[in-house]
Amino acid sequence: MFVSFLALTLAKELTRLCQEKGLQPEWQPLLNDLDRLQEATIEKDGKVITTRTHVSGQVGNVFEATGIALPANISELPPRT
Repeated sequence: MFVSFLALTLAKELTRLCQEKGLQPEWQPLLNDLDRLQEATIEKDGKVITTRTHVSGQVGNVFEATGIALPANISELPPRT
């Protein structure tokens, strides 16, 4: 019961933040776009590179409306010791 309440509260807050920015995302397409957002880490010759898929649909706008910054498409981490 608590989890359902929390999910509804978060959905309401997300809707409010989006409406403040003039967005009206549809839930199912937004969830599909979020499912396509992935991140992978590649290690080779001591280098560690993290990459993520490009943002599609309204994901970027929704993240911006919530004040959450998406990580860079590609980032190189210091070598592991």
